[in-house]
Amino acid sequence: MFSFLSKTINEVRKNIRLSFTKSKEFKDSIINITKLIEWQIKLVDTIFQRDKNSYTKNNLKLKSILDSDWVYGYIIRLSQAYLMQTKKLKNNSRAILIVARDVLNILDINQKIKYGELVADYYVKKKFEEKNTDYFKGGEIGESDYNNFLKITDKKDKVNKLLPCLELSQYLCSQLGIPPINETENNEDEKFTLKKGIEIIETLTTYADGSKYVGEVKDGKPHGQGEHIDSRGSKYVGGYKTGLWHGQGEMTHHTGHHYIGEFKNNLYDGEGTLTYAKGDKYSGSWKKGVMHGKGIFKYQDGQVDEGVWENGKLKN
Repeated sequence: MFSFLSKTINEVRKNIRLSFTKSKEFKDSIINITKLIEWQIKLVDTIFQRDKNSYTKNNLKLKSILDSDWVYGYIIRLSQAYLMQTKKLKNNSRAILIVARDVLNILDINQKIKYGELVADYYVKKKFEEKNTDYFKGGEIGESDYNNFLKITDKKDKVNKLLPCLELSQYLCSQLGIPPINETENNEDEKFTLKKGIEIIETLTTYADGSKYVGEVKDGKPHGQGEHIDSRGSKYVGGYKTGLWHGQGEMTHHTGHHYIGEFKNNLYDGEGTLTYAKGDKYSGSWKKGVMHGKGIFKYQDGQVDEGVWENGKLKN
């Protein structure tokens, strides 16, 4: 199909608008493909918004990963797969080039990239044939993601319950180190939700003691990622396991103490940094809530204690 692309590459680069670009089918294709990509990016971004303290840093990571060969390959081949299902554009190589280019321009992942050239090079230089490259891997997933979605919708069975294309979100999650996102399999009358192997609570839960929790639960207990604020104003954001703080987290105590690092069974455990309200700071290993292992304690007056700690005390 793309044997003559090298002859038309200059037309694409000069942004020549051909007659088919005025058709409703062409315009709808750009809109629909863009939506299929945008919603997946927004889904991952929404997960990050749960932790406002680290959102800016995580959002920058997300933007960096989006600007990659894998993602560009995914978008280009998904665009091609979409157009191959249309009535008038499926055999039009120019249309495939221009639609993919326009989708990338709308997404505006990297303003410095000339997307017309990027898409043309993808086909002219046959990057889709270079196996074991990110371009190839992303492209294969992009095409299969859309085609698999078509197989599902062909059944016309609860189509409104299904997520249209999800593999871009899954790739972003894997690169960002967060769990994959899966659909729940709800009955027709149940509310549609997303979950990562466990139920996600999207509303705030208030307990009898006045504390509040929002996040993921399993078997009625916090499990996964969540945020807890007690009645005094102390706040924990991070991982949970069967109702207890577990894994990476951040604790801001109402007295002014602040800890960021690893937790286990509601206690500092692993590597972490505790900054006291008066300015003293300890960075290093913890065990069952006390300093234990290698660490450094910096006092507000400039004094420093460094070495191996045991049960909260520096060993001589």
